[in-house]
Amino acid sequence: MRIFRSLTRYGCGVAALTAMAGLVACGGGGDGGSSGGGLTYSGIETPAVITQENAGQLTAEAYNGGDISETLGGAFSAVRVDTGDAASPAPRPLVIAALVDQILAQAKEHHFPADGQAAANTAPLDPILGPCGGSAVMSITGNDISLISGSMRFNSYCDDDVVINGLTSFSIIGEQMTMSFSALDVDSLGDDFTISGDVFIDDITASEQTMVMDMVMQDNISGQMVKMQDYRMTLIEELTYTSVTMSGQFYDSEQGYVDLVTLSDLLVDHNSEWPRAGVIKATGEAGCNAILTALDGATYRLEVDEDGNGEFEHTEEGNWSEL
Repeated sequence: MRIFRSLTRYGCGVAALTAMAGLVACGGGGDGGSSGGGLTYSGIETPAVITQENAGQLTAEAYNGGDISETLGGAFSAVRVDTGDAASPAPRPLVIAALVDQILAQAKEHHFPADGQAAANTAPLDPILGPCGGSAVMSITGNDISLISGSMRFNSYCDDDVVINGLTSFSIIGEQMTMSFSALDVDSLGDDFTISGDVFIDDITASEQTMVMDMVMQDNISGQMVKMQDYRMTLIEELTYTSVTMSGQFYDSEQGYVDLVTLSDLLVDHNSEWPRAGVIKATGEAGCNAILTALDGATYRLEVDEDGNGEFEHTEEGNWSEL
């Protein structure tokens, strides 16, 4: 639950990164199907075509995990972040990260008490009550925290205004953890989405955590579906800011996919409204691409190469608050 707590320190800066990353879009052609547990991706599976008109949108989508809209229908904005004045959604990949942390913490607390002895049986443990309502029930098999498997069923489990329903399964071998979601429903601040797929964490005890996500998500309000393939996210929490790097393929069901990469770490001061540094690049069909740069905590630059020739046909600067 470290990340849940940390998100309230990030403030709207994480939500701003969401907007930052979703600033690039391309329209593609061709359909395909790809499954992720309980959901099957049925959208366009060819590279998107990036133009100056859509460039801002898809970069932010790729970071946020979905559409950035007034209804908060993004693919990953569900955990509350707080600047002290109002609550805002955070990128959905951070929701997944928080959920992974939470399950690991609960496994340690409930199955491996302070004396270091594991629970004697594999029956479901006592329900875990959500801080703001609901409950979760965990079952674990294994006698060593470095070699266990189990599941957790969420029943309207509420934490930081995030309500979760559904089942997850997980396994831990050494320092590696794998978690699978099958139609897990997450609802927060008007953002209601379903997740199916897998998350792999290479070093669960390190302060720098990298997660690899392969999953399908559907916005339960708009019906929009997105897919994240080999989507890698690294979070490093420093004393006064958080560093975020991301890479992988992001699929928009209506536009196709882009390859996302952070050219320079995204830096978000704790409780800051906008990122003060960082560069994101999204590449689509035939090398067309868009680069979004945080100039400071108030402004950004967007550069668009519509034909992939290495030259920017369009450049603009603006205020984060006007995105």
